[in-house]
Amino acid sequence: MNPRPSGGRSCCRAVAFCFVAALACFPGIFRATAQTPQPWLFVETIANGKVNGAVTFLRDDSSGALTQLANSQTTFTNPCGPSAIDPKGRFLYGYCANGLPMYSVNATTGAANEVATSPFQASAGQFEVLVVAESSGQFVYLLKSDLLAAPATSTLTLDTFHVDATIPALVPVSSQTLPVQGAWVDGGAVGDPNGHGIAILINQFPNPPAQFPNALLYLITFDPVTGVATLDPSGGTIVGSRGLGIRISARGNFLALGYGSSRASLSIYQLNSTNFALTSLGTEDLGNEQSPNGIDQMFPSSIFFDPTGQVTYVQVPLAGASNCVECFELLDTSTFLVLPSSPMAVNNANFLSGLQNPQAPFTYVVSSANGLFGINVYEVDPGTGLPSQPSAISQPFFQQATQILPVVASLGPSGGQGAVGPVLTPSALSLTFPDTVAGQKSTSQAITLTSSGDQVVSFQSVSVTGVNAGDFQESDNCVSTVVLQPKHSCSIFVIYAPTSVGSSQATLNVMDSAIGNPQQYGLSGTGIAPPTPTPAVTLNPAGTFNLSGTTAQGATAVPQNLMVSNTGTGPLHVTAIGVSGLNAGDFSVGGSNCLGTAVAAGASCTIPVTFAPLASGIRTTTLTITDDAANSPQLVTINGTAVTAVTFAAAAGATLSASVSAGQTAQFNLQATPAAGFSGTLAFACSGAPTGANCSAPNLTVTNGAPANFTVAVTTSGRAGVAPGAPRSIPSVPRYFPVLATLLLLLLAFWFYPRKRERGEVCAAAFDWKRVVALACLSLAVNGCGGGGSSASPVQPPPPPPAIITPSGTYTLAVIPTATPAGSTKSFSLSAISLTLVVK
Repeated sequence: MNPRPSGGRSCCRAVAFCFVAALACFPGIFRATAQTPQPWLFVETIANGKVNGAVTFLRDDSSGALTQLANSQTTFTNPCGPSAIDPKGRFLYGYCANGLPMYSVNATTGAANEVATSPFQASAGQFEVLVVAESSGQFVYLLKSDLLAAPATSTLTLDTFHVDATIPALVPVSSQTLPVQGAWVDGGAVGDPNGHGIAILINQFPNPPAQFPNALLYLITFDPVTGVATLDPSGGTIVGSRGLGIRISARGNFLALGYGSSRASLSIYQLNSTNFALTSLGTEDLGNEQSPNGIDQMFPSSIFFDPTGQVTYVQVPLAGASNCVECFELLDTSTFLVLPSSPMAVNNANFLSGLQNPQAPFTYVVSSANGLFGINVYEVDPGTGLPSQPSAISQPFFQQATQILPVVASLGPSGGQGAVGPVLTPSALSLTFPDTVAGQKSTSQAITLTSSGDQVVSFQSVSVTGVNAGDFQESDNCVSTVVLQPKHSCSIFVIYAPTSVGSSQATLNVMDSAIGNPQQYGLSGTGIAPPTPTPAVTLNPAGTFNLSGTTAQGATAVPQNLMVSNTGTGPLHVTAIGVSGLNAGDFSVGGSNCLGTAVAAGASCTIPVTFAPLASGIRTTTLTITDDAANSPQLVTINGTAVTAVTFAAAAGATLSASVSAGQTAQFNLQATPAAGFSGTLAFACSGAPTGANCSAPNLTVTNGAPANFTVAVTTSGRAGVAPGAPRSIPSVPRYFPVLATLLLLLLAFWFYPRKRERGEVCAAAFDWKRVVALACLSLAVNGCGGGGSSASPVQPPPPPPAIITPSGTYTLAVIPTATPAGSTKSFSLSAISLTLVVK
């Protein structure tokens, strides 16, 4: 075999990345999503032979210039790199050490950061050869091959991962061995840039054995709606003898196969951008595999396309009339005609080893000179297949001392390419519609066509063809424009209106004068049955209901309504409404029109919430609504603000302290002010009164914010006017008192008995003496008659109780009010009133 061009090994590696650039052309990429892909170029940074990070550039698809994005340079956790891009521009994927690394793309800075749990484990064994993200963005596929096994037993494995965009993560779904065996062809698998499938070229040895194997083309397709992979139902197609090479264009519009044992052959297929269906454009005989010296030259194995796919490059032993050795023939892809610019020497084909731009005629190639690495940008003429200049369009971009490698060029909204001739650049290569109820219409989606060449584009027609063409309604302003000037655009609008349940596939055809006419764009959607009518609850307010205003403690506020709306499609039946939890006694619900009757779809009802707090401050409870909606029960936290029912202060001109002497009464003149909305009765209890003192306050009625005065009286006890005297003795009665009493009576009788005078006269002297003696004796008898009687013995009466006197000092009294709202039997205590009493 003749030697390949210098740098062939690096060329093969770069080629392995070329298909990645076109992966950004996935269908639906311009649909309204959380992130829109940008015209970015992702470049790996390499240190010590290992990938250690990436940097992102903004592409100018008109001039080819690259601008490094600020804050886009990142460092990877693992020594792996990306090789595929999510169709929505959210993530990059690669393969590394039996796993799949995943990188999240920042929509603002363009930075690609490896996600926390990357890489994600793949099936054990074999070697990773290709990773592809399918068009819907739901799945990523990893193809593995047993490269070291014998050709007859070599197998292929397809690992499927679901894309969890929320975490983000790749979730293993399945791992299946493909029902086909054969020897691996170098670079023998390519992914569809439109995300609809994988093409594999392997060599199968027939039984009985033959000198050369059969070249087998095996296809895997992805459903454009579900993303599910379908294996080749035919088991593969034998295209010829001994497979040598396979290539897919950056835009996914052409596939080329190189094979042959005695004669070298090149087969080219046109790809359907919707379903990865192949249409053969023919096979070209490139000559004898055997050289005149009998050497097996094994060609064509090096096959390339230009960025548009219109030019095919195939390396042959002798090219052109000049018999250029190991040069490239340049062919028109659709007709196999050799271009006037053919052949091209290998040393002028450096641009073929680079990463291709999927929407502009540029390729990105690593440069290395004077110890510096950079990115050379080549603009390829789609008419000649040659670079517009023999060298790069400018000095290398991003020159640095460490190695770099462009790996992914995403499809972005900038469009436009400085191409020669009439060229159309679409805003999307396909349209995928969301599930739509059969008999209804989706919202309109558009494909914008931009005249990106240097000549006008004329339009003949726009039509929809295919099995389900009737499910898609097209309108446009392109045909009416007739001629589209360079840098101008027109749009095609499509509405999906499925007539039945099931998937719909069709093709949008644009007949025009641009290169690649007709332009074809895939249309897909799924018609679904009308959903079963079900209710859905929306609350206003939702989650937390903060009652407006404030309510006095003990008062009842005007009910405030919580609105319940049925935003579903079926009637809503509310079965229970209640409050529970903290402070539930302060809230009540009643009289709701949500109970008893169904709430029709689109209708609303209200739940009146009444707030009647028995304490001040923020009061909280939980309202629970039970119904037949899917998210039942619904919980709402209700908060109400309560203010103190009554506040107390000293009355005008009075204070909360009083000074009295013991025995006096202290009076505290106070004022009670009820909060607005509170009316009721106040009762008072006192504590802290000193000894001998009594505290009292009358019940008080207050009304709705009107102040009311009242008096708290504290009565004290004082000192006595005279000190108590000594007890007096009471003499006891002698034993002979009755005798003496009798004698006394006799003496009195004698005293007053008249005697006759001698000679008619009474002797005055005798009369007086006798009376004196009698009285003296009587006196002696009564008083003991000279000590002969008993002495007096005093009797003590019980002493009177000691007088209670309020001690002097300073005392703090607490008057505790209890409030009872008018018309209620519920009472609650209020904050105590502190009074100061000074007793002197």
